[in-house]
Amino acid sequence: VCGVACTPDGRYVVTGSADRTACVFEATTGRLVQQLKHHPYTTVHAVAASPNGRYIASGSSDNTACVAELLSGRLVALCDVHLGTVHSVAFSPDGRHVATASYDTTAGVFETLTGKSVTRFEQHVAGVWGVAYSPDGKRVASTGAD
Repeated sequence: VCGVACTPDGRYVVTGSADRTACVFEATTGRLVQQLKHHPYTTVHAVAASPNGRYIASGSSDNTACVAELLSGRLVALCDVHLGTVHSVAFSPDGRHVATASYDTTAGVFETLTGKSVTRFEQHVAGVWGVAYSPDGKRVASTGAD
């Protein structure tokens, strides 16, 4: 298991794994609810749950980030603007956007429901490892190997 997140209500735990899946488990029983295979060829490094608990985002070695419905597993959006592994994903506080961090030295933001790129940050000179939104959603912080 490479990444883990909990839904805001604490009902579900989401994992990303080297077995190329993102899995949703009931937190109290450990029962597998959903196994998502939207990154079929590579490790899922990062997962996040949306503020409303309806969606999960995942980032992978296939250089993409995906958004899927938590319970049905249906793919909602795919962001494929990166040229390196997506190491981190984070939902904005309002759930409308997902931030990504990539080994390609960039971070980005895309629309949750469409996958459309909103902005790209190119200030790093080495791989970007993590992203997080400020509580008001106005800023994205990133951390990298530089």
